[in-house]
Amino acid sequence: MVREPSVVDVDELTDYINEVVKVEGQLISWVEDPYNSGDDRLDAIIDDGTGVVELRWFRPAELPPIGTNVTVIGDVIEYEGRMWLQALGAGAMNWDKDDIPDAPLLAISDVALNPEDYDGQVIQLSGFMSKSIAPDVAFGTAKLGDHPNYGNSNHQIGMTIHSATGEWIEAGSKVTVQGVLSYQQRELRWNLAVQGPEIVIDRNHPIEIPLLDWSSQSTWMYSSGRTVDVAGTLSISDGKWQLEGSSGSPLCVLPSQQDLDSADSLNGSDIRMRGRLVWNTASSSWCLDKGDQSSPNLVATSSIDDLLVMLSANPSVIFNNPGQVYTVSAFMKYALEPSVEDESAYFTDSQGYTPGWTSIAVTIPGPRATWLEAGQAVTA
Repeated sequence: MVREPSVVDVDELTDYINEVVKVEGQLISWVEDPYNSGDDRLDAIIDDGTGVVELRWFRPAELPPIGTNVTVIGDVIEYEGRMWLQALGAGAMNWDKDDIPDAPLLAISDVALNPEDYDGQVIQLSGFMSKSIAPDVAFGTAKLGDHPNYGNSNHQIGMTIHSATGEWIEAGSKVTVQGVLSYQQRELRWNLAVQGPEIVIDRNHPIEIPLLDWSSQSTWMYSSGRTVDVAGTLSISDGKWQLEGSSGSPLCVLPSQQDLDSADSLNGSDIRMRGRLVWNTASSSWCLDKGDQSSPNLVATSSIDDLLVMLSANPSVIFNNPGQVYTVSAFMKYALEPSVEDESAYFTDSQGYTPGWTSIAVTIPGPRATWLEAGQAVTA
């Protein structure tokens, strides 16, 4: 006769190492394939009021919405001071229809008036994305505003996005999100934790496509990952496509198949092209990706805020992958002189001092030929 697993509080799991138990609590977060390694795995966080526990679920089944009261079954695993539940296949998580929360659809202004009224609650918000979200990013951040243009928003709320969306979500897209509202003491701000695959995009709402300014290439970092328009003269030589403007460095172009078929007629023409602005780590330059090419050298840069939030929320994801390369857009905190090797410096999230600005210590291998000035925009 098979014994039914006992229902155990999270704060008592240390007494059940290597045993199969049940935990009843609220599903507050989950992420698919947390290391982007192709594993058929899902990590979920369960809060039962006495503590939180991670469920590492291999070959997972369907999931309920965030905030649902669930019962999970798994082996209690303890390794090097860390503890989690481990489960395999369907049946590891169960819930009833009555356990699914009734999340109200609110305006951002409703939350802005009295955010404490919704603290810890599951809510839905409709608004506009502050930046583009890549389809394969397992953990990211963005802001949800009440206007497509960042500068015109009256209210904005930060979002932590768990699990890859599976598709590009453009900056300025109108979306509806559902998540748990909480106060972040470190950042002194309110935050909504949402799941990437559950972001609903309003595809009937038009998206404004920015036109890049050749005379302000230092500002292109703000459009990293976005679909943009660029006007210039196209040159094709030895298979290399470049777009040249009135000033600044040429922009490399990664052509689509349609572009390749029309290469002879396009070469040397003044043209306006549309594609995704990405950073080419191999050449340390911006590229216009028109063919949605997949390459480890092409990245949509992150801000240092994203990296610090990842460290704060789940440091093991970063420290378990010491070879992972991160490309970030930031500003120099202090000036750095040339001809100095392995010099320590700081990257910040703003050009000048602002209360609560974010910074991170870095080592910059050298020497360099020129000064890096305080407040200078950098991508590294």
